[in-house]
Amino acid sequence: MTRRNLTVLFLVAIVSLVCFRRAERNPFARFLAHALQKVETEALNPVSSQDLFDGAMEGMVEQLDEYSGYINAKDAAEFEADLTQEFGGVGVLIRLEPAGEAPGARQVLTVINPPLFGTPAQKVGIEVRDQILEINGLPTSEMTMRDVLHTMRGPVGEPVALLVNRDGFDQPRTFDVVREVINVPSVVGSRPHPDGSWKFALEQDPRIAHLRILNFGEKTSEEFAEAMQSVHEQGFAAVVIDLRDNPGGLLDAAVEISDLFLPADREIVSIRGRGDKPRRQYIATGDGPYPGIPLVVMVNHYSASASEILAACLQDNQRAIIVGQRSWGKGTIQHVIPIQAGKALLKLTAARYVRPNGANIHRAKDAREEDAWGVMPKPEMTIRLTEREMALLRNWRQQQDIVITERSSPPTPESYAGEPPEPALAEPADSQLELAIETLQQILDGRRMPGSQE
Repeated sequence: MTRRNLTVLFLVAIVSLVCFRRAERNPFARFLAHALQKVETEALNPVSSQDLFDGAMEGMVEQLDEYSGYINAKDAAEFEADLTQEFGGVGVLIRLEPAGEAPGARQVLTVINPPLFGTPAQKVGIEVRDQILEINGLPTSEMTMRDVLHTMRGPVGEPVALLVNRDGFDQPRTFDVVREVINVPSVVGSRPHPDGSWKFALEQDPRIAHLRILNFGEKTSEEFAEAMQSVHEQGFAAVVIDLRDNPGGLLDAAVEISDLFLPADREIVSIRGRGDKPRRQYIATGDGPYPGIPLVVMVNHYSASASEILAACLQDNQRAIIVGQRSWGKGTIQHVIPIQAGKALLKLTAARYVRPNGANIHRAKDAREEDAWGVMPKPEMTIRLTEREMALLRNWRQQQDIVITERSSPPTPESYAGEPPEPALAEPADSQLELAIETLQQILDGRRMPGSQE
C-alpha cells in the first residue's frame, strides 16, 4: 500500500473515531469522514490528502466570521514570525517594483532600505536599490512577495545565494548570505539615528516624545517599556502614542502597555465569550510608573484590534486624549490553535472584548455610522484624511525611516551609473499630528486639563 493511501486511511480513521465519539451530538462529523473517503477512492482526478484537508478546513472557516481562518502549513511559519517578531532571514527590506513605466512591465525585487548594521545582508555588502534577480537560483521575476518571503526566510545558519544587479556592476554578482535571527522592532520613534536607535523628540516641540507602535507582538510591551524609560530619563514632558495603521496583534501586549499609565484597580478591558458570558476582566496591577504624564493617542481608520484596546482603555480612564479619526472596529479575539501536529493553525474567533465604559467596539457587517463601534475622537479632535492623504503620509514616513549608516550612505545622483534615484518626497502635511502636538502644548502651558476630552 502506498504511503499516500496509508495517510488517507489514517485521516479517515481519526475522523471516524472522532465521529463515533461525537455522533450523538454531531452526526455531520461522520458524514465528513464518509465524504473524505469517497473523494479519495472515486474522484476522477485524484487530489492529494493534504489538499483535501486544506480544502475542507478552508470551507469550514468560510462559514464563520471574517476574522476566523485556516493557516496552512506553508503559511504558518510566516504567521508565527509576525507574532514572535523574529525569523531566520538576511535582514533586508524589499519589494517588487516594475522595471519600467510601460503597462505589464516585469517586476524587479528591489532593496528599498539600507540593511541595518550587523545584519547578514549588511555584512556581505548588500545596498539600498540593489536588484535581487535570483534567490537560490530561482528567478524573482516570476515570484510573488509571498514566494519571495518563503524562499528568503528559513533555518538559521543556512546560506542563501542572492544574484544581485547594481548600477556600476558589469554583470550581476552572487552574494552568499548566511541566515541569522532577524528581530523586527514594533516600537519606533520619530526619526532613526545612524546606529539604528530612534530619536523620540518631535522637531515641532522637543518637549514632546513621539512613539509609534507598528503592531502588537510578543516583544512589543517590553520594547515600549524601554522606550518610555528612555523618554523619562531624557526628561520629556508629554508623549504622543501613534497607533495609526496599526492592525493589532496580541491582547496581552496592549494590556501590559495600558498598565503603565493607570492607577491601581482601573479596568483595562473585559472579555466575553459565547452567549455574552463574562470570561475575564483585566485590571491595572498597581500604580503604573507614568500615571501623570500627558498623553495623546492617535488612531485612524486602519487602527484595529489591540490598538483599539489600548486607545479605548486610555480614553475611558481619562488618561489620554484621542486624536485622528474613527478606528477600524475589530472587537473580537481569535485563539490560534495548532492542528495537524502543529504544522498548520486554526485561527478561531472565540470571544469579544468590551471597553471599560461597557461600550461595544466590534463593527458588525451591517453596522451603521451612528452605531457604537470602534474608538472615536471627540468632534473637535477628529480630522479625517482621504485615502490619498494617508498614502502620501505612509510613503513619506517610509522614506524618513531609512536608516543611514557609515556603510550605507544616502544615494546621490553621482553614485548611479544609470538612472538617478527618485527625488526625496516633500513632507506632506500631517494635520492629525499637528493637532496632537497643539493639544499637548495646551496641556503643558496650562490651557487644558490632561486627559480631558472637552
